[in-house]
Amino acid sequence: MQKVEEYESLFQPPLADALARKAEIARARGGRTTLDCFHCKAKGMRAYCEKGHRLGGLGEGQISLRFILRGYRLSNCQECNEYEGGEGNAES
Repeated sequence: MQKVEEYESLFQPPLADALARKAEIARARGGRTTLDCFHCKAKGMRAYCEKGHRLGGLGEGQISLRFILRGYRLSNCQECNEYEGGEGNAES
């Protein structure tokens, strides 16, 4: 039950508001954010790439959902030729 509450807290104020502000700041700096790629998916408190690219260095290549929601930029997403998203997408 605690994991469900932690997950839900990411999408409710005040935490959701704080994370959204951080993501907007990251977008304003330019470049691609992992959050904006359509292939970035959530699995519980972890994020992963549905195309199979590693997002983290350990385990299954996943990363904390909290990092993604705050606009974290992963270097492999910056140069990925399968990146598809709105913000920072070189092809849009």
